[in-house]
This record gives sequence, structure tokens and C-alpha cells, in this order.
Amino acid sequence: MNSRKTIAITGGGSGLGKALSLLYAARGWNIALTDISEPRLGAVANEILMAGAEVYAGQCDVRCDDPVREWVNGAAERFGRIDVFVNNAGVAGAGSLEQTSFEDWAWMLDINLMGVVRGCKAVAPLMRRQGFGHIVNVASLAGIASAPMMASYNVAKAGVVSLSESLRADLSGTGVGVSVVCPSFFVSDLASSARTSNAEQHRIVSKLVNKARYSADDVARIVADDVAAGKFMILPQSDARFAWWFKRLTPERFHHWVVKRSRGMVASENTQRAQHG
Repeated sequence: MNSRKTIAITGGGSGLGKALSLLYAARGWNIALTDISEPRLGAVANEILMAGAEVYAGQCDVRCDDPVREWVNGAAERFGRIDVFVNNAGVAGAGSLEQTSFEDWAWMLDINLMGVVRGCKAVAPLMRRQGFGHIVNVASLAGIASAPMMASYNVAKAGVVSLSESLRADLSGTGVGVSVVCPSFFVSDLASSARTSNAEQHRIVSKLVNKARYSADDVARIVADDVAAGKFMILPQSDARFAWWFKRLTPERFHHWVVKRSRGMVASENTQRAQHG
């Protein structure tokens, strides 16, 4: 068995996936990487090699069962082990239940929820056989604190939280750990992948992403440290932790706060657009 530890990451060509890949490469881990974009995948793979780490890269669409399983098995064969597996691939979306088409609902759930299911089904049996490992599912603050006008995204991410809780119980006593990551906004290109039936909401989300205080590198460092500590619920930013506890302690007040805050953002965006013609 390869003595160096191995991390496998879906959606590793950009954003948090890329940041985690380069962070673990700098720490001397083997990196198994997949992304739907071959150009992004190749660029990150080259950066990993330049950092002196070994890399196993393969283009993969997490909507397809066999390619995910084959990539996982290929990584395990190449390195002899998978210590940490990160289900990171995801897309964004905005729009209410009524506005979002069935096609966009299916697209969102197939990638953001079923993509995580596919990753877990591919790697969990392998980690059971190893007797060790850690599965990390990247959800979102949206999965525990649903904002208005993001119905399909909220539902998919809430599903990832529930899946992670279920998997944690299923794997109890096997030596395999589970974490779920619920970040709030951080600087990334997630908004570029969004499908939306509400242009106003998309503009707001894009602005919040671009003006976020945290970078993907900041979030990656926190995630890596919390995974090493064996934490289940990983809330990287202070606003995520605030929302998590606020909702748990006073759900009704939290609901009214979220609605009021969301309406305030919309009003502010409309005012700014009017001022700039």
C-alpha cells in the first residue's frame, strides 16, 4: 500500500475543489481529481505536479454512474488507498418553486444531490474494505437555512445534509468517518454555472459571491483542519455558524429574519440599478 495518503475530489477543476487539491498537494498527499471540464482539470493537474505531488486525473460527469465508479476504482488502484473523498462537484440555481422548470429541477438534483449519492456509493464499499477513510460531502448553508427564491438549490443541499447524517450512522463502527460542509458565500465561479428563472436573484447571488470576505483557499484550510479533527458538521464562516444556531434556537424568528433580509437585498439591488440607469 502506498505510504502517502490520498485525497480524491470531484469538481476539482475550480473553486473549493481546486483549493483543496492544491492544499493537500502542498501537504504531500496523492491527489485524485475529476472535473467535467477537461481544460480546467488539466490545468489543475499540472499545478499539482509542479507542487511535487502525484496526481490521477480523469474527466467525469457526476450525473453518470459508471464513470464515477470507474474513476474511484482507478484512483484506488493507482495509489492503493483513498483516505479522504470529497464530493464537491456542484452547480448553482435561483428561482422560486413556481418559476423553476421541471427540467431545471431535475438538472439541479441530478448534479447537486444524486452526484453526491453516486460518489458515496462508489467510495463507501472501498473504505469499508480498507477499514479507514473519511467521506466529505460539500453542501451549503442553503441546506440548513433556506433562503427565498432558491428552491431547487436549497432542496438539493438539504438532501446532502440528510444523506450525510444517514451515511454517518450507516458507517458507524467501520472506521470510516463522514463530514458535511455547509459554507456561506465565498469567492468562487459558482455563479457562472447557475441556471435561473429569476435574473434579479442571480445578480444578488453573484454580487454576494464576488464580495465575500472568504476565499476558496480560506475555506479549504478550515475544511482540511476540521476533517482532520473528525468534525461532522463543518461551518467554515462565522455567519454560517450564526445562522445554524439561530435557526436551531428560534426557528420562527429565524424564518422572519431570513425573509426580511432577503427582501432588503432585493430592494437594495433595485435601488442601485435605478441610480445607475
